[in-house]
Parts: sequence; structure tokens; C-alpha cells
Amino acid sequence: MPKTSKSSNSTIKVRDRIDVLTFGVGHGDCLLLEFIKNGSVAFRLLYDGGARLSPALLEHLKDSRRQEDADDLDVVVLSHVDNDHQGGLHELLADDTVSIGELWLPCLPAFERLSWLFADRVATAVAKAKDLEEAAVKREIEVIYPMEGHVQRFVDGAAVTVSVISPARRLLQRLYSGSEVEVEDMLNRIPLPLEWLIRGDSIGEGDNQGDIVSSPFNGTTAMSRELLPAVRKLSTNSDSAIRENKVAEVARSEKLEFEPNFFGNSVLNDTSLVLVVDAVLDGLYRRRVVLSGDQENWSYICSKHPMGLGPDVLKVPHHGGHVYLADINRIKKGELLSNGLGQFFIWMRPRIAIVSAKGIHNLPKIEFREAARLIGTTLICPNKRGREVIFSGSEASDQKSCFQQFNCGQEAQHDLLKLSLSAQQEDLNASACLQGSCHRGPSPVVVMQQRLIEPDESFVRWTSAEVRKQAYWLEGFLRRERVAVLDATVESILAKLDFPLITWNRIYAEAKAEGFVQFAANPEPVLRYAAAHGLIWGEDELRWGRPCDLVAALSEKEYQKLVKKLRQCQGFLLLIESLDQNTLQRGDWFELLSSADLKPLMQLCAAWSGIPVKIFDREVRPRLIRDFKLFYAGRLASLKYPDRDVINSNGRALLHLYSKSTDVQDFFEEAWLRMMRGAFYALEEQELKHILDSAKDMVLPPLSTKWLSKGFSLDLKCLHPFIRPPWFNYNSEDICVEPGEFPEKFAKVYWRQLWGGT
Repeated sequence: MPKTSKSSNSTIKVRDRIDVLTFGVGHGDCLLLEFIKNGSVAFRLLYDGGARLSPALLEHLKDSRRQEDADDLDVVVLSHVDNDHQGGLHELLADDTVSIGELWLPCLPAFERLSWLFADRVATAVAKAKDLEEAAVKREIEVIYPMEGHVQRFVDGAAVTVSVISPARRLLQRLYSGSEVEVEDMLNRIPLPLEWLIRGDSIGEGDNQGDIVSSPFNGTTAMSRELLPAVRKLSTNSDSAIRENKVAEVARSEKLEFEPNFFGNSVLNDTSLVLVVDAVLDGLYRRRVVLSGDQENWSYICSKHPMGLGPDVLKVPHHGGHVYLADINRIKKGELLSNGLGQFFIWMRPRIAIVSAKGIHNLPKIEFREAARLIGTTLICPNKRGREVIFSGSEASDQKSCFQQFNCGQEAQHDLLKLSLSAQQEDLNASACLQGSCHRGPSPVVVMQQRLIEPDESFVRWTSAEVRKQAYWLEGFLRRERVAVLDATVESILAKLDFPLITWNRIYAEAKAEGFVQFAANPEPVLRYAAAHGLIWGEDELRWGRPCDLVAALSEKEYQKLVKKLRQCQGFLLLIESLDQNTLQRGDWFELLSSADLKPLMQLCAAWSGIPVKIFDREVRPRLIRDFKLFYAGRLASLKYPDRDVINSNGRALLHLYSKSTDVQDFFEEAWLRMMRGAFYALEEQELKHILDSAKDMVLPPLSTKWLSKGFSLDLKCLHPFIRPPWFNYNSEDICVEPGEFPEKFAKVYWRQLWGGT
């Protein structure tokens, strides 16, 4: 058999390739992906249809008919419901000569539930998308709502894989069945907040898991209207105008663009169907295409793919507009690599990028084009440039869009741009808007130096995303454990006094069970992050990131709950065993409060909060002492000469904190004296509750923990000087006091006002 010449057709024949066809639909998106195998179309996917159907698309489909048993389009995808993406699809479905296998839509029922909150323009788009769905159902086309994790394979040997990486299921579940507080908080912020998905928590304090309809989104990656249960109608306390004003205020503070008639649009944009299409050519070479819709907030996607996506072709998100790698992103003029676009392109690393816009809303942004240029990306655009800019100094800064900069409006767009990618070659049927290196050769020296010397923030941010995720998991686990113990001891204050830390063995076992193997094997980075961000407290080893027994830090909400409980007490009587005269003269109220016997009160607060006493004293006590001065007035009396303005240095004194009234209970009546059995006898549960209940009307009497391993005793002996002269021998417990005598003499004591009061 003769050898085949190297120049013969059999040796250079391209068997497989993927074509990316971009249709000129003005300001909008319409892309067709074709997988060519052995010279024929083996798979087709249409991504969006532009505002109006492109005649070039219909012509192409009819000129390249597939075999009789194959649909003209295997999959048609509507990324989101904006008219510049869905308009042409209505015309396409109205054409019965074009056969369609599946229609992938955003989760329309979630947006229909919210549509009455949106601006008219946005609500109309949602309604039109439902018409599109009904048209598909009428034609017996399968309709699904795919979500993150949905994967379908096409062509023999699964040569083409289509993966959905956004939106997240929990995000759609929140929109579909979340409470009014949750949904309104999302609508009042731009871009749509997504970082709560990374942390695994809820958006606002109004979260109520009971409001979430159980399970329709759990355990599945694609839904349909028939599978979604009915949810209660959403109602909010504020009208559309109020919400628009809130969003506009955020936009002004962050220097973001916002138009009232687009209110609610960020919800649609940031729930775009983002697809990753992987095609294996000739059984050996992978080509990747990322289709991004109008996704603006990429924080969650970046956290799930910290090393980037590295596509051969990227359909640029939001027509070359701003993107965000965090819920709030401040864009500073002149600092390209510090803004979302610069970080996004460094993270994404596309070799070729396709954008379609015609200057509307100043799109594509000049910053977008510069970001692509700096990392060597080749840029493809259906616009035709009216001028070539050889060099520009300050002029570019005066123009917001490259459409204006290159005078692209003089000629009509290309009807069709065809990008073909084979295993060894890439070619385009027109000139590229920007010719990059496509990462085939060495990167520019300047870019390499910037990455080596000053790594961009995005590298640090997203390589630590997993650490952050596990830190918030750890906090959540510890918080759930605390709530469980508090619930189990809800009827007993004394039982909470021995509140435990969660042992490291328990944490290690839970981490292994939950699949956090990396955390179990190397916990130091997670522990350091969690401790530095105030998520957890623990033993001294925690400051070095070493494994130790832990407890969830007291959240602001929990702290305010504790303060509210404390403020139910109208006042406190606190014993100061040794008063520092210098502290008094300086007016150092913080040190004065700190010198009082606060141990019993702090133990009570620690028990109410579910924090071990040692940790509470270190982490919470200083703030609580500071807040005492905010909520209570303070005055001081000598226990040696209570009827004189004489407060001796190193002498005993009584500190009286009060909120409204200075009145006190008659502590020397029989009921109180029965509870004073001596320093070695702890109060019983019912006695302690009685004392705390009485403090709601007047004051909490002095308590003591001396000589007790656990619990409190009632220390009324320190109040004897208010009844009898200082020389009186009151070692006896049987001091005789007339009814009402103590409150009367207490009021006549010489009190030095320290702060507040009159």
C-alpha cells in the first residue's frame, strides 16, 4: 500500500471543529455554537436571540439543514429575560420550519412572584418570557429551568458537555419562596448580593427559615413550572418609589449607574444562565466556550472556581459593562487593575472575547477593552470601526465607550461573524477588533512584573475563598451547638453557669463528617481567618491558629439581646472593696466600674449568653462595662461614713447604678433575710429567680461568689452601715430593723454623683 504524502488531504483534514457564530443584532446578544464532526453539524446551541431575530441566523439554519432525524437547534437558551436577549426568540419559535429540541429558561416563576415590585419595563420583560415559554409548550418543545450543577452531554462519546455554573439553587429558592424581609433586602442593593451564598448564611436579620418552602430546589439541578409548588404572595411594607430611592442612594454613594426604569434589573442580570461548553476535538483536544449573559456580580462564581475558567472563547458579560467581584465594588478612575473588570479578566483568562453592543448606556466600556488588551485577549465585535486610534493621551478619558472612541456608528454591523476553532487552528471571517497574543506567546514583561511584585487583590481574594467558606461553616456549627445547650437549659440559670467550650475532638469529627477534609487535616488557616474576623473565640492557643476548644463569638444581635435583658434591671448595687482615690479624682469611670465586684453579674451574663465565663470576661466584659455608663447613672457612697462626704482611699464603698428611680427594696424584711443564710450557702434556683424579678422594679442587690464553687450568695452584710453606725457590732446575722427603715435611711445617705442623674 503506497504511503500517503504529508501534503495530501488525508493528513491535513480537519475532522472536528467548533464554530462560534455571532450575529449583528445591535445592542444585544445572539450567538450560535456548532460542533462540526466529520464535516457535518453534530450539535447546535443558540444562546439568546437579540432584540429582533437576525435574518442571517434564519438564512444560515435553512442553508445548512441537518439530517432528517436531528433538530435544527438542539438547545435554545435564554440567559435572562431582558428584551435585548429574548426578543428574537419569539420570532424564532413562531417559525415552525425551525425545529428545536429543548428550551432553557431562567426560573420564571421566581421573577413572576416579584414582578409587581419591578419597574414597568422589567415587569413587562418577565411577562414576555412567560409568553415565550407558552409558545414552546404549544410546539411540544421541552422547557426546563436549569441551575448551578446542571450538566448535559451531547454527540456520540459525550464530545460536547454543557454545564450550568450559575445561578445558584439557593439563590433561586430565596427569590421563589423567601420572606418579605429577605427579598426586599436583595432588591434594595446593587449589584444583587451574592456573598451570603459563599458564607452559607442569610442576607439580613429578618431571615426566617420557616418562610422557605421545603425542598423543591433541593437535590435537583433543573426545574419546570409543573414541579414548583405554589407559594404565598409576596407583600412588602414599602412601595416601588421608596425602594427605587434606596437603590439610587446606594448607587450614588458607590458611584454606580442606576436608572429608575431599570429597577429590579440587577435581579434579572445576576440570575443569568451562565454556561460552560466543553468540546473535545478529535478525541484529544479540549476547547472551552463560556457564555455569561449579563451576569454582573461574579463573587459567588469566583469563589466556586478560584483558579478561573480559562476559556478559549468568552461571551463578554453585560455587553462589556462593569462587573463585580464583591457585593460592593468601588471603581476608581485611572486604576484599571483595581476595579472589577481588571480583576475579572485576570481571573477568567479568556484567550478570545466576543462582545456585542452599540454605545447604548456607554457600552462597551473603555475600561473593558483596556482590561482585555492588558492580558493579551483577542477581542471580536460585530461593529465596524470608523477610525483607528494610533495613540491617545487624555482624549480616551473623556469618552466612556470604545464605540464612541473608534467611531463605530458610521457603518452597519457585520451580519455574521464566524469564529472557527479546530485542534490546531483558529480563524475569523473578518478583522478582530483587538488582536491579542491569545496566550500563545510570552506575556508582556510589564504584566509579568506586576503579577510577581504586586499580586492583584483578586488572586488573594479568590484563592482564600475556600478558607472563608470553611470559617463560616465553623462559626455556624459552633453557634448551633450553643443554641442547643441554651435550649436544653432554658429553665435553669444555675445549669448554664458551667457552659462548656466545644472540644476540638467534637469539631474535628463534625468537619470530617461534613466533608471538610482539608480543614480537618490543616485547620490553622481557617482558625486564623475565623479568629481574625471575630467569628470564633477560644483558648489561648487560638491566637497562634492552633487547634483548641472553641465557641462561636457573640454576634451583634446576640449582644444586643443580652443588653436588653440586663436593662430590664432598674439598677445594681455593686461593692467596691478598695477604692482608689486617684481613679475617683481623675473621673476614670471605666476603671472605677472595673474595680467593683462584677464577678457575680458577669457570671449571670455569661450564662444568659451561652459563653464560658473565662471567655466572656476576656471578650465581652470590657464592652459591657463601657455600655453600663451609657444606660445607667452612677453614684457612690462610703461604707465607713455613709452619712458624710468622706470617701477614703483604699476604703470600702458602694456603687449604685440606676436608670430611672433611686428607690430600693426593703432588703431587711423577713423574706429577704431568709435567703441570707451565710456566705457558704448558695441561693436556690427559685430564690435567684425571685431576686432577678425584683430587680425589674428596683435594683439587683449585692451578690457574692466567695467561698462558693458554683452559684451565688446574697450579701446583705455590706448594707448594714446604712442601718447602724460604723462602730456598731454587726457580726451577728440577727440585726433588728424596723419595716421600711432601710429604704428610708438608704435615701438619706450622702451620695456622690459620678455621672448622669441630677
